[in-house]
Amino acid sequence: MIRGRGALRRAARAAILLMVAALLLIAAGGPALAAGSLTRTAPEDDYAGRLAFTVDSVDPVLVTTAGPTSVTVTGSVTNTGSEAITDLIYRFQRGTAVDSTAALERELSEPGEPTAAVPPRFSSLLGRLDPGQSAPFTATVPLSGTGGIGVQSAGVYPLLLNVNGDVALESGPLAARVGELHLVLPVLGVPGSSSSTPSEPTVGALGVGMLWPFVDTPHLGVGGVFRNDDLATAIAPGGRLAVLLEGLRGSTAEQLPAGAITLVLDPQLLDELDRMSGGYEVLTGPQQPLALTPSGSSGTPTSSVPASSSASPTTSGSAAPATTTGAATPGTGTTAVGADGNQVTTGAGSADARRYLEGLRTVVQRFPTLLLPLADPDTVALTRSGLTADIPGAVTAGQAVAERVLGTDLAARLTTTTAFPAQGLLDDATATFLGQAGFTGTILAAAGVSGADDGSQPDAVVVTTDGGADTGLRAALAQSGGLGDLAVLAGQESGNNWSVRVNALTGLLYQQIRDESTTSSGRTPATAIIVPNRQWSPSLASIQRLQDVLVTLGQGGLISGVDLGTTLGRATTSATLQYPESARNAELDAGYLDAVRTAQAEVAQLRASFAAQTQPQDPAPVLDALDQALLTAGSTAYRSRPTGGRANLDTVRATLDEVHSGVRIATTNATYTLASSSSPLLVTVQNTLPYDVTVTVRIVGGEYVGLDATDPEPQVVPAGRSVPFRIATEVSRSGQFQVSAQVVGADGAVWGQTVPLSVQSSAFGAVTVVIIAVAGAVLLIMVVLRVRQRLQARRARIAAEAAGEPPVTDEDGGDREPDRTPG
Repeated sequence: MIRGRGALRRAARAAILLMVAALLLIAAGGPALAAGSLTRTAPEDDYAGRLAFTVDSVDPVLVTTAGPTSVTVTGSVTNTGSEAITDLIYRFQRGTAVDSTAALERELSEPGEPTAAVPPRFSSLLGRLDPGQSAPFTATVPLSGTGGIGVQSAGVYPLLLNVNGDVALESGPLAARVGELHLVLPVLGVPGSSSSTPSEPTVGALGVGMLWPFVDTPHLGVGGVFRNDDLATAIAPGGRLAVLLEGLRGSTAEQLPAGAITLVLDPQLLDELDRMSGGYEVLTGPQQPLALTPSGSSGTPTSSVPASSSASPTTSGSAAPATTTGAATPGTGTTAVGADGNQVTTGAGSADARRYLEGLRTVVQRFPTLLLPLADPDTVALTRSGLTADIPGAVTAGQAVAERVLGTDLAARLTTTTAFPAQGLLDDATATFLGQAGFTGTILAAAGVSGADDGSQPDAVVVTTDGGADTGLRAALAQSGGLGDLAVLAGQESGNNWSVRVNALTGLLYQQIRDESTTSSGRTPATAIIVPNRQWSPSLASIQRLQDVLVTLGQGGLISGVDLGTTLGRATTSATLQYPESARNAELDAGYLDAVRTAQAEVAQLRASFAAQTQPQDPAPVLDALDQALLTAGSTAYRSRPTGGRANLDTVRATLDEVHSGVRIATTNATYTLASSSSPLLVTVQNTLPYDVTVTVRIVGGEYVGLDATDPEPQVVPAGRSVPFRIATEVSRSGQFQVSAQVVGADGAVWGQTVPLSVQSSAFGAVTVVIIAVAGAVLLIMVVLRVRQRLQARRARIAAEAAGEPPVTDEDGGDREPDRTPG
């Protein structure tokens, strides 16, 4: 049955997508087809499985009319048997072109004996292989002509490398087949012919856009010193980042379809390379709090932009805080003590950093580039923790770094409004904020959105919330490919025969195009956005093979490059977001981010406090260094490597504590005597900081002991000086009691530690005075009554004497009046 052009186009796109995604994942070291199933032998006798093959290359990956005219396989072979094998010889055997994808899958899973074209003669391979011994090999065969395998038309052919040899038995040498390597031969066009065969299908090219990440874990400590020298290793020849850059500078990269590669660049990497290029220091132990009197210039950005760039070499940019460390002896690698008291050594990567920056400028000039916010922030975690201000802050800082390091001309070409969230996943709140913050696009995993509103599976969608609100974002959907559908071909063995897997996948790709079939649902996107892991670590050989395939497919008209902007511009259908619980569990720790937010608030308070008066020394270098460290604390890289972020946060916390402890009450555990109810307390505040600070003193706990203290007016305590504060009090009791004193800034922030004070009061309070007055009044009344009684008794005695009556005495011996009761 002949399908329509639409079905054919969908089949081709599905196949190409499968191929490119599979190549990428294999190169990245991710899930891949195991080599064993693709090199499975079909032994004719007991000796046919004696050899194990490790294949380094199968050339060409795809045969075209441009050649080459032969097939060459290189690699190594190992004798897995218990006897030596001598006089190893080989020949290739070709089968009939398969007629369907299903037939090819069966052939890969259970290879047969190809007999359609069998050259009559063997060629020498190796002289001898002892048991367990390995040796390199190269085997080649012409595609046609004498001694060739007679390829005359396009198709996908089973191909067998048949190795014979003499097995050294006790009874004597035994000639036998000792090994088989099963491959496929995809032929797009026969070399030497004017065009492909008429039976070859014609399909529209699939748009392929592959991201190429220049992203690493932040290595900077606080204030310009490096926590480690791992970046020097990564950019040195053979290092992970060096390989990624080298893979884009070869001749093959220049032949890639235009737009097929988009760089993803973290400006944190640019900033660190720039600092390294001018000389830098590396910690050899835990970082100490920053010195409040900066010195030295380790790790200072150099802004070493080429003369052709429009950036000034002296421009520092907003993300270039001054350093606060001393210097180890340059070039010695010995440990020294920096100005902060840190144990440091001179970094080893300055020369490599300069070379790497030059290479980066070259590839940024050649390829479209997506610039991430500084340090690649974990946008969902920051939004959830209330740190949304860090996202536009990181965008602005990242752009400043790019302008400083790359120059304004190159920086102006960078894409800065497309988000690249971790795992390709966003939630509604983060997507809404990104849209409000000026982002217009994002790259999401296809699994990160629900089905489009029209039931299709487009390559780009309009991102809406669950409530149907437009977030302002258009999302390009990154495809993970169809490796899962090929699991049946992988078997259970593991192996590193990357080239064999590429060979099999290329055959599957091309055969799917030829027979117009697909194992997918048919809803395949017109564009494949291929996204490797941020820490992608391929070998240079893997990159070369990957690019060879892309170049070949491009030259064959099967793929074309497509940039992100074009893909995003095609978004018309709406889709909602899916954010699984597993993604939330992978976010940066909420407690860690709470500590970051607290530290940011304290730095802002200090900045405002110091800005309230003219300073004898600028505190900005220290505060900027703290802010810079906190801005990069939300890096996505800290999801899997949290120690770096926590180490920087510890240094920030220790520095803040040291600043706050620099303004304190001069005496502790002092005893103050109040001679009266309104005697003041005199408290001296000492400032050991190099900055002037406006503070007051507050008494805490006085309400519980009868002491009412009024905070004095704030005063400026000059740097390195002490100032006494007179605190008005009203005391309502006498005796000794305890209160506490705090140094408080104008913004209410507490400086130093709360200090206990012992107060001795000899003053009478109002209650005591009243009690004494009342007691005195009672005593006076009693005295008056007693006097009156005595006077009355005396008058009675005098009157009795005058009347001739005997005197009357009371019980206490005094006179009393006579009894005048009538008889």
